[in-house]
Amino acid sequence: LRSGGSVQLRFELRTSSTVSLDLFDLQGRRIARLADGARSAGPHELTWDGHDDAGRDEDAPVEQRRARRAR
Repeated sequence: LRSGGSVQLRFELRTSSTVSLDLFDLQGRRIARLADGARSAGPHELTWDGHDDAGRDEDAPVEQRRARRAR
């Protein structure tokens, strides 16, 4: 991700659910939480602006995206 850029992540839910979506660096450290709460059924789009949860630029490559849906 270049400085000043952003990334869009799209997903779809068949039913309303509680969703959390986290981004992790290559060492397995969570760098950003993009979602954590109730979402309605249907398509969704989240944008990551390249900053960690503290608002700092994140230059490390993102290795993993973990999405969880409560049942």
